[in-house]
Amino acid sequence: VTGVQTCALPIFAVFEKIAKDPQSDKDLAAEAMYWAGDICLQTNKMKDAYQAFKKVTWDYPESKWAKFARGRLTEDAMVKAEEAMERDAK
Repeated sequence: VTGVQTCALPIFAVFEKIAKDPQSDKDLAAEAMYWAGDICLQTNKMKDAYQAFKKVTWDYPESKWAKFARGRLTEDAMVKAEEAMERDAK
């Protein structure tokens, strides 16, 4: 999960490995990326969570996990993370 590497929980590393493995089933990779974002959200890594959820929508737009990620991206914390990233980019 490019750009989402600050979540230090061991399970995050498992999800990240599955998501990056080109041999992984696409639905499994999308699910792993979604749950990596969820871990970041739960550990208050909002920018990382935003990036993970956004990546699910970019890489697997037709998956059910992208649908779930799009829903998570509308949450207040994710909107604030997006706004903060836009401010930081300026």
